[in-house]
Amino acid sequence: MDDKRRIKENIIDFTLLGKEQKRRERLRAFKGPYSDDMALQAARGQAQIDKAYELRSKKLVKRLRDEVLKQLMSVDVKR
Repeated sequence: MDDKRRIKENIIDFTLLGKEQKRRERLRAFKGPYSDDMALQAARGQAQIDKAYELRSKKLVKRLRDEVLKQLMSVDVKR
C-alpha cells in the first residue's frame, strides 16, 4: 500500500511540476521588452485562450482574445 501511495504522490508532483514549467515557458515567451507584470498578464491571457481552444468554443476564444488585447493595450510598456 505504501508503494502505491508514494507512486501516486510522485505522479501528482510531476504533474504540478509540468504545469509550473509550462507557466514559466509562457512567461518567458511573452517577456520581450515588457515589464514583468505585463508579461505575466499576457501569459495568463494566453493560458485562458489555450483552455478555450481545448474546449473548442470559438465564441469564447474570440471574446477572450479581445479581452486580453484590451487589457494589454491598457498597460503601460516599460522600457
